[in-house]
Amino acid sequence: MQGINGHGPKTAILYARVSSDDQVRGYSLDQQIGTLRGWAAREGYEVLEEIRDEGWSAAYLERPGLDRVRDMVEAGGVGMVLAQDADRITRDPGHRAFLDDDFERFGTRLVALDDWGDDSHEGELLKFLKGWVSKGERLKIAERSRRGRREKALRGETVGHLTAPLGFAYTPDKKALVVVPERMAHAERIFEMAAEGRALLHIKKALERNGVPTARGKQTWSLGTLHTILRNDVYRSRDIEELRAILPPGAMTKLDPEKRYGVWWYGRQRHHQKQTVEFGADGQKRYRRGSRTEDLPREQWVAIPVPDCSIPPHVVDAARTARYEYRQPATTGYVWQLSGGVMRCGGCGHAMSGVSSVANKDGTRRRYYRCHHRARNGKHTCPNGNLYRTNKIEPEVWEKVSGLLKNPERLLIGIERMIEERRAALRGAPTREHEHWRADMEKIERMRGGYLDQQAEGLISMSELKAKLARLDERRETAERELGKLARQQESIAELERDAAALAERFRFEAREGLDLYTPEDIHDAYRALGINAIAHPDGNVELTGSVFLGDIHSDSVRSQPIERSQRPLSTDAMRPLFTVTPPPESR
Repeated sequence: MQGINGHGPKTAILYARVSSDDQVRGYSLDQQIGTLRGWAAREGYEVLEEIRDEGWSAAYLERPGLDRVRDMVEAGGVGMVLAQDADRITRDPGHRAFLDDDFERFGTRLVALDDWGDDSHEGELLKFLKGWVSKGERLKIAERSRRGRREKALRGETVGHLTAPLGFAYTPDKKALVVVPERMAHAERIFEMAAEGRALLHIKKALERNGVPTARGKQTWSLGTLHTILRNDVYRSRDIEELRAILPPGAMTKLDPEKRYGVWWYGRQRHHQKQTVEFGADGQKRYRRGSRTEDLPREQWVAIPVPDCSIPPHVVDAARTARYEYRQPATTGYVWQLSGGVMRCGGCGHAMSGVSSVANKDGTRRRYYRCHHRARNGKHTCPNGNLYRTNKIEPEVWEKVSGLLKNPERLLIGIERMIEERRAALRGAPTREHEHWRADMEKIERMRGGYLDQQAEGLISMSELKAKLARLDERRETAERELGKLARQQESIAELERDAAALAERFRFEAREGLDLYTPEDIHDAYRALGINAIAHPDGNVELTGSVFLGDIHSDSVRSQPIERSQRPLSTDAMRPLFTVTPPPESR
């Protein structure tokens, strides 16, 4: 079968995407896939695969699903990649142009059901133009929304978030907060415990033990949430004279001079979402979502008055002072060889942490590794309740690893294989991507010069020139960002190549001098340098993984097959098992 352009196979990949914001607005992955299935059936396309990206922003190309699409396109045999709307693919016209060109080399068309134009040159221009029009409209909407929120804040009205602070609720019009007494009692108890000098972890455990939900209704509290509550000025009431110095004039007229009010700050911080892709020690990609918080200048803050929460100001001040003066208990001085993420839980993927028992009469302590996530958030969060004795697990792991380090030739082969895996994990031809974005930068400069010449000759107005140059600046930012990503990827491989020979030589020398003389700090550093992880599974087995050790390992404790993903629900991709040791865990 031929595609709708008369070329290539009549096969299609269906692609759907939602971000967290899209889900709030009612977008549905199932609805998108259903629409795409119907179109493919009507047009007679064979669907090769349905690929979904859930919770990933279209502002970035680093998405697990989109990478899967690109891998399949490069493998060949894909006639079309189909999405319901163009913004499901990407919101950046520069990214869309890059993907169109990249897919075209493999005989694949990238199509959205709401694309403008056809396959002609004019149609391609219309499609590109629509992307810029849509992006411009989104920027205008975002700017209007920011101005509207700031104007509300200057009038003394709250700027509605998804969730009100603990102990408060929004009025129906979301212009103000009201106190919810039964919920505010929980907030007051948090401040009282903090004022008594209690650690945040103690407060967290107490709240969870008593079944107190967070402001969002969750049963598990995070330490960051508690820290934010203690810093929030909505709980620190002020009299009218204190407020006069910080409130905008429009807000003062609504206040009762006899009452006290808390303060909700608008414009204090700006939060930026980000998506990144990193390479693990095994050469596999790790997709990460996160946010970056930007502190804004003091002159941009706007104070919004909120009702008095009735928590005594001296309690709030005492809680904040106690948090400022709080110090962690002194450590025992023990060096945990498998700490710092070397030993990870096979039940939830989080790092294992060290814990010591109460000292015996002779002053000795028993030390264990346990799942930090389970210990902090409860048994329901992870199935791994085992305790791993340090005096058993640490020597056994080091015995196996040091035995491998004494074979330097094999170590060097493993390091070289790791470099090749890391290079193969990069997008097919980074040089081609680099050439695309460099060419786009050169084109932007030519267009800038052309626009300036047109304005000088009176062919376009100054306002038109500014609008065109603004669009070019956005294209340049996209190109520079993509070039920066490629440069960082290449540098990581170059750094690994530079270090490979030195790393192998170091362990060749130290194998002769005596690895058995390594201190606990040396052992920990060796694990980190070689990308070794010890995966502690709920069944008690501890599996060592890492890309630098490949091939057969002759040991009675070798696991012959990698464990299935369903058995090890780690957040990272599967890694090659080196061998498995089975210390006697202590369940609790």
